[in-house]
Amino acid sequence: MAFRVTAKAWEHGWELYIEGVGVTQAEGVDDAEAMVRDYLEIDGLDSAAPINITFGAQCERSTLLTPCVNIGCD
Repeated sequence: MAFRVTAKAWEHGWELYIEGVGVTQAEGVDDAEAMVRDYLEIDGLDSAAPINITFGAQCERSTLLTPCVNIGCD
């Protein structure tokens, strides 16, 4: 099972909406996947599953090694 996540920028970083699961936060783009995996693990879900994170228009591409969509998902 893959998890779909929508990231929305806010004053202190990113809100990460995990579809059908819940919401967590990350300070930066680079922390987003780890925060989602931590949330899934705490919730008793498969934290090793593929994660598809889509960042909003405010994505800071300069901080990414990969495009603004599909972080952590093949």
